[in-house]
Amino acid sequence: MRRFGPWLGVVTLTFACVPAEEEVIPDPGGGTNAAPVDEQPPPCAFFERVRLGEPTPTPSCPDGACALVRDLRITCPDDPYFGDQTLRVAGGEAGVHLSTASFNGNYLFRADGQGSGSVAEQVPVPQLPLVDPHLVPDGLGRVLLAGVDVGGTLDDRQLLWLLRPSVGGVYFGEPLTSQQAWLDLLGLEVDAEGRVHAWFTEAGSRYHLLEAPSDDLEAEAAWIETLRQSPSQNQSHGPHSLTRDDLELDLRVLGESLRAHLGVDDSEGVVLLDGLSQAPTSWALARKAGPAYQAGGQDDSLEPVALVGLDEGFSLVGPGVSVAIPDTPALPPICFTPEYDAEADSCGDPCVDDRVGVETDAAAVARDRQGRLWVAWIRQQRLRTTSWVKHCATDPKDPDPPPEPPCFCIVEDIEDAGAATVHLGRVELGAASFGELVEVLSFDWAPAPFNVADPEALSPRAVDVQVYGERLSLGVIASGEARLIELEI
Repeated sequence: MRRFGPWLGVVTLTFACVPAEEEVIPDPGGGTNAAPVDEQPPPCAFFERVRLGEPTPTPSCPDGACALVRDLRITCPDDPYFGDQTLRVAGGEAGVHLSTASFNGNYLFRADGQGSGSVAEQVPVPQLPLVDPHLVPDGLGRVLLAGVDVGGTLDDRQLLWLLRPSVGGVYFGEPLTSQQAWLDLLGLEVDAEGRVHAWFTEAGSRYHLLEAPSDDLEAEAAWIETLRQSPSQNQSHGPHSLTRDDLELDLRVLGESLRAHLGVDDSEGVVLLDGLSQAPTSWALARKAGPAYQAGGQDDSLEPVALVGLDEGFSLVGPGVSVAIPDTPALPPICFTPEYDAEADSCGDPCVDDRVGVETDAAAVARDRQGRLWVAWIRQQRLRTTSWVKHCATDPKDPDPPPEPPCFCIVEDIEDAGAATVHLGRVELGAASFGELVEVLSFDWAPAPFNVADPEALSPRAVDVQVYGERLSLGVIASGEARLIELEI
């Protein structure tokens, strides 16, 4: 049974997305490299479940320190693949945005206003097959997306694209790389001057892309590409970001330590976690966002902090910071497709996964102006049974088929009666309660994370959190629906 808590008042908003004829939307400079805003994915429905009017304190924040200002449920009943790709959220002056994708295309949603003035809409964007798109505010009330065009298959990654709105608000796409290659996007940021930064890897090398400064708003964007790390240096790199001084900040694993490197010339870095006995299963920087870049924003003296996933669980780590997230052990796959046993004519017994924990990409972290850390995670109670059946490869067109065709095992059925809970916690750095994780919000998330068709795979990034000004945005996604929450912090 799906439980979403008490419905304090319901406003239903729908957005009809009418497919446009395919056309190339020119970029501001009149170039022809723009991606088309072509037929959009199926339209979705919005259900807003907050009391009309003033913000509502959450049950765990009776003092109003984290009042609920938005609780939006997004469903896409006409798209059976909705929720099978990663999710990102970003706040801004024009409201909060949530991006995701499915087999049927890219989705971008925007929500703004409160009560009777609430607005929720599905924003048309170029339909490129992007994997793990990043979403960031640009300081002008807009959001930018970037991702790698996989060319229709995860084994054929091609170009890095940036999607942003033109002066008229229509999103267009511009390629940031020119040669087809296996790429991974490490980070996307907008600096205090409004310039876009992107970091990516190609064939083991790490690159930085910077939008060249220009006073001509109508000119076509130019990009400066710089090699930051070659494969010969053999260092493992994590996500990238910027400090308020526009210094590059990236995570690296060097030997048995996780380090944050501030600036290109910082070879030693700042040790965030030492004595690693395993490579982290995931790592994320506690990113600054939006107005934190502006004068009077976040304190420059704040040390870097990262959310790190290990087998035993997630932790917030940094200089003088070590905060364990309770009850978050890793959930790697344990049910693997067996070899077909020809002698027994069997694929073996079903595999039962009844563990409790958090998947690799089911946790996220953000940092606010005051330096407080906000971490969100999805804790699963699995109850999944996977069974396999024999399948023999036969070709009806083969004039001379083998007497005994090769047989192997394929998934026959997956039963999943598990449940999940979404948690949001806060850590006050430098306060009397330093090191204490205070849970701010939690709710049942009955829809299981999407990837149940392949027991050997993990779900895509299913949760994201970001702070913009005095608002925190929390997004979660599962098969068939997403939920977008905003808190006044």
